[in-house]
Amino acid sequence: ASGIKGRVYDEGGQLDGVLVQAEFKTENGVLLSQMNVGWFNPLGSPAKSLQTVKAQFENGLVELDQTRRGISVWDDNGVALINPYFFGESLSLDGDIICSGYGYDSVRYFLNLVYSREDWPVSEIIPTLQNALKTEHILDVVRAALAG
Repeated sequence: ASGIKGRVYDEGGQLDGVLVQAEFKTENGVLLSQMNVGWFNPLGSPAKSLQTVKAQFENGLVELDQTRRGISVWDDNGVALINPYFFGESLSLDGDIICSGYGYDSVRYFLNLVYSREDWPVSEIIPTLQNALKTEHILDVVRAALAG
């Protein structure tokens, strides 16, 4: 892991960005992943932070883009774009505003579950506490690499 110091660091002591080359051991070998997380975009940028994770391997590619809230998955079947935009508005043929995107869908999904009082579904897609713990482990390892 490498830290990038700039305006944010000068003003508050926090790194402006972190670049990570991560190596994950799997059943089938090693998966290399590059992570780019930061707040060092130019003033005219559409987003204040740039956070991307890219995992490339023999049979595919996965890219996570926090700025667009998008995920792209490349494999032998083609390219899948998942949640390419966080929130978007468009007009229907009748002139009504249509809301779409990951942010809108996730809030709508959550509110529908609360309103219906149904149990939270168990799904491979919906994050769990175990997913959060894996993320925390990665953050701890990156912090140690930056300190070390």
